[in-house]
Amino acid sequence: MKTAIIGGGVSGLSLAFFLKAKNIDFILFEKENRLGGNAYTQKVIHNNKEKCVDMAVNDFNPRTYSILSNLIEKTNSSTGQVKANTTFFSASSFLFKESELEDVELLENISKFKKEAVEVLFRKSYKWHSVKEYFEEKGYSSKFLNLYLYPRIQGLFFFPPDGLENLPVYFVMRFFSMQCGFKYNEMPLSIRYNFKNGSGSWIENLSKHIPTQKIIKTEIPKIIKTKKGFKIYFSDKEVFADKIIFACHADDLCKRYSEILTEKQHQILSKIKYAKMLSVAHCDTKYLPVNKTHFSAYNCLVKDVSEVENNNYTITYNCNEHQNLSNGGINNDGEDDYFFVTVNPFRKIEDQFILKDTNGLPLIKEFSRNICNFDLLQSQKSLKFHQGKNNIYFVGGYTNGIGLHENCLKQSKKIAEIIQKSIEIEKEKFHLTETK
Repeated sequence: MKTAIIGGGVSGLSLAFFLKAKNIDFILFEKENRLGGNAYTQKVIHNNKEKCVDMAVNDFNPRTYSILSNLIEKTNSSTGQVKANTTFFSASSFLFKESELEDVELLENISKFKKEAVEVLFRKSYKWHSVKEYFEEKGYSSKFLNLYLYPRIQGLFFFPPDGLENLPVYFVMRFFSMQCGFKYNEMPLSIRYNFKNGSGSWIENLSKHIPTQKIIKTEIPKIIKTKKGFKIYFSDKEVFADKIIFACHADDLCKRYSEILTEKQHQILSKIKYAKMLSVAHCDTKYLPVNKTHFSAYNCLVKDVSEVENNNYTITYNCNEHQNLSNGGINNDGEDDYFFVTVNPFRKIEDQFILKDTNGLPLIKEFSRNICNFDLLQSQKSLKFHQGKNNIYFVGGYTNGIGLHENCLKQSKKIAEIIQKSIEIEKEKFHLTETK
């Protein structure tokens, strides 16, 4: 019995890893010439030194990323601890470093938030609350929302077009519980680890555990449903599969494979929407506070309070701290060696500051990200009842939580277990038929 995986991002690759461990035959298709999806690392030459830059997925919290931590160990991948501090600043002034915050009102609200946030994940009554509804009910200040919460969650790339206040609070709390180590009735443990040589390095190590002949890099394959399974056509070749697992974006599979989906599967998936995010690697210090001592690994730009309703925040990663590169931002010659990755720049970064990859091309990457709105929340709830219908399964960022690495891995592991059980049931049915 063979399973076909469509998509070679972290979900598809990890699924292949889990299926292989269960001795389940599979074949994986990926249309890009690289694997890993949003785990995208590029090498740059900056100040005559080669550096690895993560353009999207770039860190994790080992306290809450148990599956990832286990896979990192199994694949002999290396990590390093990040100085997990965050700076909040506006175009005109430095506001605060979270670790050095002295504003009493903000401190009280942040402390309250860390204690109360996880209850959203345990109380069903809050699951369908919006950010506005929850924080108004709980009595949080506008200063906390405008200067702390909104800059953080806008930088997560999943805010809905109708504004941050209409974001499901459930997704916000899923993020903080995962990344910041929020635990029920426990103190938060906000530790972050990065991937040595970038997230692409652990993806490369993971792929080494999957037989080369099982990974087909080709154009998007054509799939036809038959009475016995699926015929898959690619590069003038044809293979048969008993089951299909889609590890690609929901909008892509609705566009390409609607004819093999059940009516209900298509209805659920078509409600999931996507937005573009732009990631730029550069050395323009104007995207950070004026005083370099205020730089943190994470730097959130906050608009003036009078303009925050526009929701135009952005986030810049200081790669020197975030990826443990250089000597505190200074190279051996004493020359400033800072370089950054900015997500969703609020203005154009001048060409002279944009870093180049090893081919001399500007290091600018556009990603597609599902929007974590209430439609997605409902789709995730409904989709679990339609996994396996027509022998079609779904994994990926849109299927579980907000699509962080650990969310994707958890879904892939779960689907591998479901497929194993379905194969055992089918074998048992066949055995009973043979013995009659």
